[in-house]
Amino acid sequence: MAGRLATGFAAALAAALLPGMSRASPFPTRGGEVGLLDVPTADTAGTAGGLVGGELRLDRTPGRPTAFGPLPLSLVFGLSDRLDGGLAMREGGQPGDAPASAPVFSAATKLRLAQASGLWPGLAASVTLDSFNLGGVLGGRLVASTADIGRLRLAAYAGAEGHGPRPLAVGPTAGLAVSVIHRSDLETVLEATTSPRGPLVGGAFRWSVTPKVGVSLGLSWLPDVRGFRVSLGFGLAAAPARRARPAAAPVEAPVAAAPVGPTGPAFLDDRPHFRMRITSAATRPPDEHRHLQHGPFAGASRGAATERPARIARTDPEAVRAAELALAAETLEGRAVRLRSAEGALAARQERQAAESTRLDRQERELARLAERLEARERNLRAPGRPSPAEIALADTEEQLRASASQASTLEASLREDLRRALARERELAAAERALEPAGTAARKLLEGKGAEPLAARAGAVEARRALLGATEARLAAARDRLDVAEKGLEARAARLDVTRRRLAAQEERLAAVQKRLAARSSAPPLPAPPAATPAPAPGASADMLAAAVILLPSADQPLAARDRDAVAEMARLAAKEKVELLVWARAQNPGLMETAARRAEEIKGVAAAAGLPASRIGTRVTLRPSTEGVDVVVSPVRAPAPPAGGAR
Repeated sequence: MAGRLATGFAAALAAALLPGMSRASPFPTRGGEVGLLDVPTADTAGTAGGLVGGELRLDRTPGRPTAFGPLPLSLVFGLSDRLDGGLAMREGGQPGDAPASAPVFSAATKLRLAQASGLWPGLAASVTLDSFNLGGVLGGRLVASTADIGRLRLAAYAGAEGHGPRPLAVGPTAGLAVSVIHRSDLETVLEATTSPRGPLVGGAFRWSVTPKVGVSLGLSWLPDVRGFRVSLGFGLAAAPARRARPAAAPVEAPVAAAPVGPTGPAFLDDRPHFRMRITSAATRPPDEHRHLQHGPFAGASRGAATERPARIARTDPEAVRAAELALAAETLEGRAVRLRSAEGALAARQERQAAESTRLDRQERELARLAERLEARERNLRAPGRPSPAEIALADTEEQLRASASQASTLEASLREDLRRALARERELAAAERALEPAGTAARKLLEGKGAEPLAARAGAVEARRALLGATEARLAAARDRLDVAEKGLEARAARLDVTRRRLAAQEERLAAVQKRLAARSSAPPLPAPPAATPAPAPGASADMLAAAVILLPSADQPLAARDRDAVAEMARLAAKEKVELLVWARAQNPGLMETAARRAEEIKGVAAAAGLPASRIGTRVTLRPSTEGVDVVVSPVRAPAPPAGGAR
């Protein structure tokens, strides 16, 4: 066996160098079998034959980085005329594969049971071992494929695979592929497969450059992860060496007897005469076809008057009913197997969600500790004076992120309520299933037994088992809905924690700016004493901000909201009470919005004057701020710094 493996491997790798070898399609499957894309056919590579295939792939999946690489790579080698084996290596691209992991290795072997002939399909049995370096998924399949039917060729398989082992689950797997032949060297292949790991849909356009070399352009789609793969592939084929057949002895051509002309009267005049010849069985040549429109198709005894037709046996109603109940019991058993496989998949999904929830709990605790440290740091600073523009921008960012976190919390609470209702629904269906379980278990034992139970008892057992499986299916559907809601809740929670993390990062950056401003203020030399009569500071000069209100105006024609007007009036009343000036500071995102910012500043100045503050005590300022969206306006009462003690020098 080792010698045959080595011979097949060497023959497959030398496919591009050995002359005189040809094959109709030089492409193996991605799993290491003779077939179409991922669907094997009933054909084999033959003794000492082989196939080599590879692809240059590009993977795109939402939420994941784009992947590019030279895999998959597959090899098929013939062990005998009806048995071949194969090896394959890939990096993702199949349902259930991890997004970023080590290369996955798989193996396959296939035994041809029947050769395709005409419209009769060929049959083969194959055994696959996928991901054997990562635990292994063992599968068995029955493969059927047709020869070329006009411009079409079909291939299909059905079987089961086991995956696990925690928990061990066995589920059905199936696939269908069709090849549309455009001409002898061009074809289009379409496929669809499904398994407990998920579905796959794909297609490829193939060009056989020579009978043993081909290239292809393919596209695959994984509906579960909404990802697709574009691949540029190649295929090499090595045909088995053909033994020289001994020359057959020439066959002597039969000597045909000279045709005998019809005998009859000879006519000596020029007038034409017509004769009718009736051929009998005795005078008919052996190679002449006989007209059988109204004659028998078989021997003369068929259809004779003395032959009596066979008596049609009466059908036993009880036997028919027993056969129907046996078929129903078999169908219910297959349904139970599928439900057990689905329950195993849901249990695995539940485990993944529990692990994700634990990770989010740990992240939330870390963010809570960071928030406590920052709040304590904020209380200890209590920085006097006017904040810098960077501090104001970071404070605005904090407010926006705090609003986003509040929206995410609202969505999370809504999904938590939906999860509570889904869990109550699942528990209700589970209680209904438990109520039917004793009768269903007894019915299963009765149907599996070999005793001669009455038909009425077997019919009742079938109905009881059908009711139990229906309740199980309803419970699993409710569990799937609950897991969908829980997954959405985990996504909303992860989004909220991400927004909280960014808000805390902005708060930490703002506190660092405050500390920097305090350090610069403490290290600066004392200012000289101003003259005795110090004028009031101009708007925007160094002064203390008593309070501030930020008005966001991302659109040029957006009207002032009622809460914004109330905030401006509140700042105006505070400035009048403290007998200080009111600064209206408009900041534009770019130079093109400077005029709009000035117009907005005058508009807000009018609102402040309407609140009772004299216009002479309202100052405006217009500047640029690239981090702003549109225009924002800061309205703040400012107090001029007090003159130093000691008076003028």
